[in-house]
Amino acid sequence: MKKLFLHIAAAVPKLTLANPKNNEIEILKIINDANKKNIDIIIFPELSICGVTCADLFLNNTLITSCENSINNILKETKSIDILIFIGTPWVQYGKLYNSILALKNGKILSIINKIPELKEKRWFEIPNINIYNTAFEIDNTYIGVVKDNNLNFNININPWSYSSEKNNLINNEITKNKALIKVNSGSFESSTDFVFFGESYIYEDGNLIANETAFFESTLIHRHIDIEFNKKTNISFENIVKVDIPTKKIEDIFIKTNKTPFIPNNDTNLEKILNIQSIALARRLLHTNVKKAIVGISGGVDSTLALIATVNAFKYLKKDTKNILAITMPGMGTTTKTNKNAKELADNLKVSLKEISIVESIKTHFKDINHNGKPDLAYENAQARERTQILMDIANMEDGLVIGTGGMSEIALGFATYNGDHMSMYNVNSGIPKTLIVELLKYVSKKEENISEVLQNILNTPISPELLPNKNDEIEQKTEEVVGSYLLNDFFLYHFLKNKSSEKIIILARINFPEISKKELKQKLKNFYKRFFNAQYKRSCSVDGPKVLEFSLSPRGSFAMPSDAYASTWEEELDNLK
Repeated sequence: MKKLFLHIAAAVPKLTLANPKNNEIEILKIINDANKKNIDIIIFPELSICGVTCADLFLNNTLITSCENSINNILKETKSIDILIFIGTPWVQYGKLYNSILALKNGKILSIINKIPELKEKRWFEIPNINIYNTAFEIDNTYIGVVKDNNLNFNININPWSYSSEKNNLINNEITKNKALIKVNSGSFESSTDFVFFGESYIYEDGNLIANETAFFESTLIHRHIDIEFNKKTNISFENIVKVDIPTKKIEDIFIKTNKTPFIPNNDTNLEKILNIQSIALARRLLHTNVKKAIVGISGGVDSTLALIATVNAFKYLKKDTKNILAITMPGMGTTTKTNKNAKELADNLKVSLKEISIVESIKTHFKDINHNGKPDLAYENAQARERTQILMDIANMEDGLVIGTGGMSEIALGFATYNGDHMSMYNVNSGIPKTLIVELLKYVSKKEENISEVLQNILNTPISPELLPNKNDEIEQKTEEVVGSYLLNDFFLYHFLKNKSSEKIIILARINFPEISKKELKQKLKNFYKRFFNAQYKRSCSVDGPKVLEFSLSPRGSFAMPSDAYASTWEEELDNLK
């Protein structure tokens, strides 16, 4: 019997960002529900298999492979379902990645329509030349593909909105007589890093709105019947408003990679280049801000030591008196005599000004103010880091100075920094340098700078510690690598993750370079890395400026874009499936 009406639907699934398997399950639930309702056509949002805000995770093979697997599973599960289904996914064709809409029916792909990426999206997606299965053409920067099914034409628009658009005017311009229009937007489970999504769905017929819904933290399905004879064409539009900045230039990779320590260059010349990049970048910022002084909190640890050395070098470039560098030690509850002595000796040998401000009494007063019992816990530790940052910031205001950050790339990756504490500064010279490289740079400086060689050796021989817990017998009680794991291994994981290697490849390389660690233990350590890395993105999203000195950086301003709400579960599951 000839159909007189077409039952059409728009669906917004409850998204799990960067987790295609969970999204596959949710999408199949909606498809099965639509099948029970005898729906003929259903559309899902752009990139609905993983989320539109995955940013640089689109460059990660693990995510792309997971998306492909989930699409294949959806095809298998819908072989007996006679619904024309439109799903958004990243899709690899001829070795190139596209932002695609797949038209599926009865377990087969009828058509693939590839979006022409906006300028910012070209970081991840290729510009399509032609639709692989059907012809496609461009109108007003919108890629339109034509899908034919049951003698009906469906025009597919992947058309991003911006907040400045007048939504009603946009719809009215696209609506013409004798046509139906289905629109669907990404839902509120997308990342909240830069933009908010509302999951708006609309169905229009002959210029009239006949159904609409907005999805807040739940799956939605709107559906209506349209008159086939009256509506000669159906337009389908997938929309999003995500905007992510891309870098304006690529900094040359000056390194030959090693094995266990892939971030470390192979010669002293490149180590010198890194020190110069740090110092010149800081000198430029000091010139621009026109401040009189630089303020550096020093602890006697490797990070603050390298930051102070870079600051001294910057002042020398500018021919400024290094006495205008104010190094501040702030002993607290866990500070040992050894680290405090190393910090003071370093400042003295570098001929910078030194000031000591104990935070013990101010922290006790703070604990009293907030009714804290004074026993070690997370607040006990973080309050000290925040008090130190407050001191540095206030002194910078008093002295017309700039607070120089000390936290390195490894801590930034692992989230091992107190939010609004040592996480914050006015310019961070170490932000692009992982811990293994910081240590190597100090070894190099120790060889060439005789005046600070001895104190640098003492600092390098001291266990890495935030010294936030009370010590016993004036010995370091708290060792960072006992909490986050070996920096050598974590930097290895970080490098290869940023190279977009799969978990399987990372484990293979790790087993070659760390044969003393079992495969089972390596898998667990990599899983811990993933958890910390993904959970810490919200800290990186608001990180301060700092120089990019390697081929990689975790700066959110173009070097590494990732949503703060992405889940690590896809990568964890990939590890679990390794035999």
